[in-house]
Amino acid sequence: MRRAVIDQRMRVGVLPRVNNVETIANVPAIMRAGAGWFRSFGTAESPGTMVFTLVGDVQVPGMYELPLGTSLQKLVHEIAGGPHPGKKIKAVFPGASHPVIPGDDLDIPLDWDSMKERGTGLGSGGFVVFDDSTCMVEAALAFSRFLHIESCAQCTPCKTGSQEITGSLLRIHEGKGAEEDIENIRSRCKSVTSGQLCYLPTGESVVVGSVLDLFEKEFKAHLGQKCSSARDLPVPKIVDFDNKASVFKLDKHYLDRRPVPTYEDDGSDEPSTDPAP
Repeated sequence: MRRAVIDQRMRVGVLPRVNNVETIANVPAIMRAGAGWFRSFGTAESPGTMVFTLVGDVQVPGMYELPLGTSLQKLVHEIAGGPHPGKKIKAVFPGASHPVIPGDDLDIPLDWDSMKERGTGLGSGGFVVFDDSTCMVEAALAFSRFLHIESCAQCTPCKTGSQEITGSLLRIHEGKGAEEDIENIRSRCKSVTSGQLCYLPTGESVVVGSVLDLFEKEFKAHLGQKCSSARDLPVPKIVDFDNKASVFKLDKHYLDRRPVPTYEDDGSDEPSTDPAP
């Protein structure tokens, strides 16, 4: 088919626009082996396989292609080796757009319907695992700050709301927070999505809101006192992956990022923790 004809049909909606690389990658194998072969993997409603990315506090982080319907429990504890000796899984973040899953509730099939039924989502198959050495206020802060920075600022409630949530989380984490900060987080999680043009503010709402709901006691324990279990907790923005060593290289400069596409340069090598100017 000539390119001009294809372009015309795409403009009028005859041909779909496919923008998912994983979908495109499946096409040659389906053309070669047939739809029946493809549907022999996965579930009836979610056929095929999916590449799952697992980072964080597991012994063998990596990227694993598995049939849809494989349980999160199997992915974390069997395929990725589970937590390091002496540790327990505390929480699993399904990317930055879905409610957090508690570490003792991982027996969930990894398909879209099952994840939705459990009140979360599968998304693009990326998961961040945190063990029981993690401060969940710090984890919530890392994700909230990431989403605030990545907000394009076209929707005022998104930009200002995510900034306020991040600021409250930072105060709590530094031991300067009060009960009002917790209430402000709850309130802003409800209003940050007002007038949204994309899904980013929903991610801010459900990720931070679910962490607060699951670990409210931990948040309250931080009021008036600095976190005693803080650790280096970089945002899992992946730069590269060492397949032999099973190690992800993360963007170590991300903490210097600001809400506009610039980086702070104060002459030091230490990243800034200021959530926003």
